[in-house]
Amino acid sequence: MAVGNDVFLNAADGIVMTTESGKTAGYINAGDEINLVSNGTIGKEGDGIRINNNGAVVHAEGADIYLSGKGAEDTLVLGKIASEGAVIVDSEGSVSIGRDAGTITLDKGQGSIAGEESEAEPETITVEAVTGQIDSERNISITAEENIALRDGAINSVGETGYAELTATGTITQDENAGGIHVQDLTVKSDGMQALISQNNVVNSVSIDGRTGHTIAGDAAFVTNSPDGLNAVLHDITAEDGSVI
Repeated sequence: MAVGNDVFLNAADGIVMTTESGKTAGYINAGDEINLVSNGTIGKEGDGIRINNNGAVVHAEGADIYLSGKGAEDTLVLGKIASEGAVIVDSEGSVSIGRDAGTITLDKGQGSIAGEESEAEPETITVEAVTGQIDSERNISITAEENIALRDGAINSVGETGYAELTATGTITQDENAGGIHVQDLTVKSDGMQALISQNNVVNSVSIDGRTGHTIAGDAAFVTNSPDGLNAVLHDITAEDGSVI
């Protein structure tokens, strides 16, 4: 499904995509924003709502939320995500919470649910900067085959047993002035540098490791201002050409 600028989907009982054989290659392809709202679940476990990784920002509000970014060298951008349950995100490329102002090229020949292609010319769209935020009443999981950039956004798991897991083959980074990570327990796994350095982080327990082993290429840096202190589990990691801070 390809559209010029924005996509708005609002459903009372949930939003899912087809799992019919031969039709699972389709995805939502928008130029600027994708808005998904439901009283029910958005996507399914193991079969999230498929989004073209072209820089369009995804906002979602519902029960459990499952999102899947398509495009191995591009970025799934998350905006305001509010869940009464879990938030589960995966991307063939990178994941960014928020984005800078700039332009997006929308290829209208992509994204058809049925898989057909169009001869329509690509369209360039100017987009505004967005600060992202994820709020969940349970757990948050973000997995990227490339990088995860929390940028200046925030991750909040408000449940008493709330936790977050960030997993990337590349790097996992955060701006120093970010809104912060607010969870009881945090797991961070990457083969590249880890820099979660916002003074606004409030995390009681963190587990730091590599994704494919116990080696990280670069520094592993983490900051928390939890009033209860920090329980850190480092899994005997080795920081190649870097250090654990």
